[in-house]
Amino acid sequence: MPDPTPPLTLTVAQAARAIGVDERAARRLVANNILPTVRLGRTIRIRVRDLAEVLGLPAAEVARAAAEISTAREDAAVAA
Repeated sequence: MPDPTPPLTLTVAQAARAIGVDERAARRLVANNILPTVRLGRTIRIRVRDLAEVLGLPAAEVARAAAEISTAREDAAVAA
């Protein structure tokens, strides 16, 4: 199976899972303007590159974690 294409943006919940914190902690980072966001209508998204920059990690590493989260979520949806 080929590697999944990493997403360019994440939901707050996905970003929280990618960095190993709960969603509430991630929302605090957003509210305190530590973590930049993009609004798409009423949806808040976090760019993978912004998350990597805040964490001081390579964007590829964060993108890989995000892709694993997205793939796991899709697998769970198919299994249900």
